[in-house]
Amino acid sequence: MGKTYFCTDCKKNHRSGKIYDEHLQYKEEEKEIIPSKKLLHAYSLSEIAKRQIMHYIDKMIWDEKFNHSKKREMYITEINRVILHEDNNNYIIKI
Repeated sequence: MGKTYFCTDCKKNHRSGKIYDEHLQYKEEEKEIIPSKKLLHAYSLSEIAKRQIMHYIDKMIWDEKFNHSKKREMYITEINRVILHEDNNNYIIKI
């Protein structure tokens, strides 16, 4: 069984079956809406969200220092995901 996708021909989601396989060419490409280059700034966050963000920052710093990893954009995306989930209407892009 495949993953659900939005069919641009039928204008609906397909989950499985014959049409699922036949309409794969009409699959809408998923667009990343969470920025990965810039951190978002939120005005108010819960304590849980602050701890999650600090956890990702600590992991990003440790990963760059000891593993020489290039996963910075992944960590920024996860931090922005927490911010958007927590403060959906009140954010600005931090420059």
